[in-house]
Amino acid sequence: MERHGSCRSSGEAATAKTAYVNFDDNEHMAALFQGNLDIQRIVTALQIETNTMITPEDTLLIFDEVQEVPRALTSLKYFNENAPHTNAHFVRLVK
Repeated sequence: MERHGSCRSSGEAATAKTAYVNFDDNEHMAALFQGNLDIQRIVTALQIETNTMITPEDTLLIFDEVQEVPRALTSLKYFNENAPHTNAHFVRLVK
């Protein structure tokens, strides 16, 4: 758990906003990634989920336990290819 807080705290200190999504036992987020992997659609849904306006200039997007939702893990390449300006970090904790 300490690593969760450390990543989140570092992000909050380094950027104006942090949008944090934990995929562990999160059926709502699993359902989001069952659809197409259009980044704009995903970002819009993430904004609703996190109650944060996600903007590339000042928002850190953290996906915690992303390995729990394989389609979310697959989406990472689309973030990289289609939204390289997004300040996204993806966290996988090893127990």
